[in-house]
Amino acid sequence: APKETESMDAMMDAFSTDLIAGIAAESNASVTPESSVELPVASEKSNDEGAAEPEHVFVPLPPGAQQAKPSAPVIPSPEPEVISEPDTATGEHENVPMPEIVEEVGEPMSDIEAEFRELVNGLLAAGVDPTEMMDDPRWEDINERATAVGFETWPVFLELATME
Repeated sequence: APKETESMDAMMDAFSTDLIAGIAAESNASVTPESSVELPVASEKSNDEGAAEPEHVFVPLPPGAQQAKPSAPVIPSPEPEVISEPDTATGEHENVPMPEIVEEVGEPMSDIEAEFRELVNGLLAAGVDPTEMMDDPRWEDINERATAVGFETWPVFLELATME
């Protein structure tokens, strides 16, 4: 078991090294391992020297963080044209005739449709959940008769059930 752990550790180290190298290659930045990074040495200055000026260090921005230069000059957009409203104070408004409301005269409701709507509305009024309506004994009878005369109950049921 210790051998497996060592080989797993070696594999993970190799993976990490490869991953870091790949990221560095993508960003065109040079990444050096920690062991070769030169750390600054703290110099021992006496407090008698006074406050020395802080050392200014230039830190470059990452490649994607630099400000992009505009490729084309910015042209100001023209002011939008203001369209004046007709002067209603002078009485120059027009009377626009309203279209007549024509009620759609559909096919008269068949007896089976009226009976089906009455059943569904009655069950809804009684507080029966639409998913449980099919358990009602009257449901099967009315559905069979509706199918016999070619009346589709499902669209009407959906219409009524969603209007709650």
